[in-house]
Amino acid sequence: MVAKAAQQTGRAMLAVIGLIDGVLSGLLGIGGAVFLVPVLTAVVKVTQHQAHGTALAAVPFTAVTSGAIYGLGGNLDWTLAVSIVATSILGAIVGARLMHCLPATVLRRVFALFLFVVGVRMLAGDLFHG
Repeated sequence: MVAKAAQQTGRAMLAVIGLIDGVLSGLLGIGGAVFLVPVLTAVVKVTQHQAHGTALAAVPFTAVTSGAIYGLGGNLDWTLAVSIVATSILGAIVGARLMHCLPATVLRRVFALFLFVVGVRMLAGDLFHG
């Protein structure tokens, strides 16, 4: 199903999606799922669950590439990164298993709520902390 959706979308569109994802990942320090999940469901027409899985498969490549460049620029705290990794892996296992238990509509709403809360938090921080 995912391969068929990708085939119907076309290579040029997928290349544009990948390029935008890479730029946003490098610029904003995100793995890419924040951009890819909505685009994969709206443009490529995969299911919510497939969009999450597909986006997560792309994240390591954009994260490692961007992380290396950030590191070369002196903007990577290895001690902090290593201290987060073990529990992040455990959390990813729990989250991926939980995802399979949620209907697509609930998963989409949880994702949207997360994006909303993060956005409000970032804007509020800018308002109160300059």
